Amino acid sequence: MQDLILQHLEDPYFLEALYREHKNAFKKAFAALYPSIQHHVVAQCWHARLRDERDEVRWGTKNEWLRVMLFGLLAGVAAKLSDWLSIRPEDFYPRFAGFIVFPFLMLFFIFNESRSVDKLLKKSFY
Repeated sequence: MQDLILQHLEDPYFLEALYREHKNAFKKAFAALYPSIQHHVVAQCWHARLRDERDEVRWGTKNEWLRVMLFGLLAGVAAKLSDWLSIRPEDFYPRFAGFIVFPFLMLFFIFNESRSVDKLLKKSFY
C-alpha cells in the first residue's frame, strides 16, 4: 500500500480511489509514510483530511431538539388556523403555505447559529 501511495503521490484521483477501496489500510500506510513525504502539498492535504475525519453522527444538543419541537409545534398551530378561523382549506393552504413553513425554518436556523436578530439586522443594514 505504501508503494502505491508513493508511486501515485502526484495523482489525487488514484489516491482517492485507493482510499475509498481500502480505507483502513490506506490510513495506516499513509500514517507510516507521512513523515517522509510531508513536504508534498498533496500529502499535507491528505494528512489534514485523514486527521479531521469524523465517523460519528452529530444528533444535536438538548436545546436544539427542544427548539425543533417548539418550532414544529408552532408550525402545526399555524397550519390549523384555517380550521379555527373557519376558512376553507382550498383557499387557505395555497396562499399561506409559505407562511406556515418558512418563518419557523428561518427562526430555527437563526437560533441554531446562536445569533440574535439584532446582530443579523445590524449586519444587513450597516
